[in-house]
Amino acid sequence: MAVLSMHNFNSTKQAIYFFFFFWGFAIKIPMFPFHLWLPMAHVEAPTEGSILLAGLLLKLGSYGFIKILVSWFPVGCIYFLPLVTAMAVTSIIIASCNAIVQADFKRLIAYTSISHMNFVVLGIFSHSIFGLVGSAVLMYAHGLVSSGLFAVVGMLYERYFSRQMEYYSGLIVGMPMLGSFFFLILLGNFGFPLTFNFIGELLILIGLAHFNFYILFLSAIGLFLSVVYSVLLYNKLMFGNLKPFIRQIKDITLMEFHCLFSISFYIIFFGIWPMSVLECIYLGLSQCIVR
Repeated sequence: MAVLSMHNFNSTKQAIYFFFFFWGFAIKIPMFPFHLWLPMAHVEAPTEGSILLAGLLLKLGSYGFIKILVSWFPVGCIYFLPLVTAMAVTSIIIASCNAIVQADFKRLIAYTSISHMNFVVLGIFSHSIFGLVGSAVLMYAHGLVSSGLFAVVGMLYERYFSRQMEYYSGLIVGMPMLGSFFFLILLGNFGFPLTFNFIGELLILIGLAHFNFYILFLSAIGLFLSVVYSVLLYNKLMFGNLKPFIRQIKDITLMEFHCLFSISFYIIFFGIWPMSVLECIYLGLSQCIVR
């Protein structure tokens, strides 16, 4: 990696190499039309596997964009910029709309991961230090939020052996602790102020404002839809009358409390004090700007 980073590729090679590297990383993100593997993988995976996949493995695609495509092939970034932004915006809107109509809440969370990771892609290719830093921040924040959401899904599945939202209702009555942590994590999921996700999304929006107003507007639609599916998910699970399917309600255990408290704490802590990580991220990414 160190040797290749010092090599100067001509414009033609940059475009060719960018093209082939891009498809590999686009599948990993994933981006439309290569996104369908992620919901299927999450549904079939155990809770631990989903947390590992969403919290860590998806970030390898965006890391490759920053480390290889933006750093090594700036000419290719400019040449294929319309293709990349079109795919990212399409992925955000399609994934958000799919999340709204899902009946399986684990599949719903998987589609939210697609939407947020493509928002990261827009920040990376915004040609702005604000967007680049915001994308790195959102990568960290999404790792926390998605891990927390999949943890909540796993806790409910272990108790009631179903992921269908139609079987759940009124859980806040018997599980107030789970409902409180779930609410905090969902606030981060749609970028509510004072959450870590808000910092990343705000920086990306600033970068897109300097880059292209139309891309900014279309990506903002995805942010609005994230509020819609987050509120619908919480409303369906936590409010209303208890369903007959739920006979015995047990709130979270001490181990589950520690897990959700740790995730919620960092989502709020970094949202209130973002400079604790922004300086380190800026120093690491300031050399990756495409001029």
